[in-house]
Amino acid sequence: MKKILIIGGTQEGNKLADFFRIHKIDYIISYAGIVEQVYKKTLKKRIGGFGGINGIIAYMIKKKITNVIDASHPFSNKISKNTIDACKLHNIPIISFYRKPWYKKKNDNWIKVKNFEESTNYLKGKSKKIFLAIGKKNLDVYKKFCQHFYLLRVLDDKNIKNFFPNQKCIVARGPFTEREDIKILKKHNIEIVISKNSGGNGAYSKILAARKLKIPVILISRPKKLKIRKINNFDSILDWINKN
Repeated sequence: MKKILIIGGTQEGNKLADFFRIHKIDYIISYAGIVEQVYKKTLKKRIGGFGGINGIIAYMIKKKITNVIDASHPFSNKISKNTIDACKLHNIPIISFYRKPWYKKKNDNWIKVKNFEESTNYLKGKSKKIFLAIGKKNLDVYKKFCQHFYLLRVLDDKNIKNFFPNQKCIVARGPFTEREDIKILKKHNIEIVISKNSGGNGAYSKILAARKLKIPVILISRPKKLKIRKINNFDSILDWINKN
């Protein structure tokens, strides 16, 4: 009998867990627990950190995990690396349920940067109105550039209600629509969008809206890819599970 551990935190991970539930495949999806909404999900889940590589190994042994699927966020490299290393040490098959990145299209005005720190090179000088669409985790990088107005969109505004002297915080969960984001960018007279290249469809609307309104996007590249096989459809995952 196969028992699958999904490293979650993404819409793709949730959809995969729901697919397994419908097809009666034994699974459990793991969440870090940073976002409170995961406690309400009806999927078979565990919440919280593992405690590093040894903690992941101990959990896999205890739960008799046979296969692992990394469906974590493309910017969550730490949990991915720890999980890959744990699987190698314990000889557990692992793949990545891969979310494709966004690629530049006609009329996109992108400034590609390697990391969050590099994106701040474009924030020096006079005040601008910025849609800082990166979530909560890396806001500290931008704290010293407090001359700007920052529009934030987050799953919850705990601990960031007055993070910047001049900000507006929208608490919302995607997926969003192009029409909604055009309205938001117009309402706040946004001049620059800063975004991670998260990929997928859930947050792509801000890229579409910026393209439509001819607003430049500072796009933060994903961390360096880890060496692991990547799959992006359910049929391939089922085939992999059957063969491993």
